[in-house]
Amino acid sequence: MKPIKVGIAGVTGRMGAAVLFALRDTTGLTASIALVRPGGEKPDGIALAETLDAFLAGCDVVVDFSRPALLAELAPACAAAGKPLVSGTTGLEDATFKALTDAASRVAILHAPNMSIGINILRYLVEKASETLSADWSCEVFEAHHAHKVDAPSGTALRLGAAVEQARGAGAVSYAVEREGETIGFHEVRFAGPGERIVLAHEALDRGIFAQGALRAALWVVDQPPGLYGMDDVLALKSG
Repeated sequence: MKPIKVGIAGVTGRMGAAVLFALRDTTGLTASIALVRPGGEKPDGIALAETLDAFLAGCDVVVDFSRPALLAELAPACAAAGKPLVSGTTGLEDATFKALTDAASRVAILHAPNMSIGINILRYLVEKASETLSADWSCEVFEAHHAHKVDAPSGTALRLGAAVEQARGAGAVSYAVEREGETIGFHEVRFAGPGERIVLAHEALDRGIFAQGALRAALWVVDQPPGLYGMDDVLALKSG
């Protein structure tokens, strides 16, 4: 069986480059084409396209680690072309998220702010802890990233907080943020109760884990019907 052709949006960024590198050793997938800006940086090792039409014509599935403005254009274009989309782009405003949900009525779209396997297991554990602990336990989400990261709190931190609020209601969590050096990603969820504390944490030691998770998602999403999915679906993590 021929490998699935992957198109990469955001290939010149840290994560896009990590996806291109990881594709060298991923069975069933091949790096097919990358979307680049006219006059922009031209990476080696992959065919290049400067228009969405040419880009989508050259792939079976799109993996996106770009910017919200590009994702807002990319999602409806994928829907029109019938190409599944895996996106890890964060910092989405309501209009961009609406573009995702609208496109998901026509094609399978997977969006996750963090595609590492470990962080998604952490989110699942946080949700279960939040369902079990009584209301007198406070909760704080702490996250640390490299100094170049734009959004704060990160999309991952907000998703961890959402797991708490899903069980305990809005306003049940506070956030602490650190931006320094080249920290890839550290997330810690602290539950504090009368006389005791629970700490659940995850640290990313290699940016490749996010690329590997995205490619696992790409292999999964190509066989799915239209809909908006997350890593919970890929990993078969069930709530409730």
